[in-house]
Amino acid sequence: MACPPCLRKLARPPAPKPSRRGRFQQVLAGLAALILLMALFFVLLRWRTNTPEQHLDFGRADQGQPPGQGYE
Repeated sequence: MACPPCLRKLARPPAPKPSRRGRFQQVLAGLAALILLMALFFVLLRWRTNTPEQHLDFGRADQGQPPGQGYE
């Protein structure tokens, strides 16, 4: 026979403590994801700032002129 708190401990054993290697892999994966997202952000930002007139020029696309050419 056991008391209710002891029965609860027996029914639900404590979670295993993560190893150093596992913790290191989680930190490394998190840093890799952060670096990847930052790189994607800066690539998209650079792409957008280098050619702003080509990306939002919907008026000339309707007239049949290729984007990026001025009005003559």
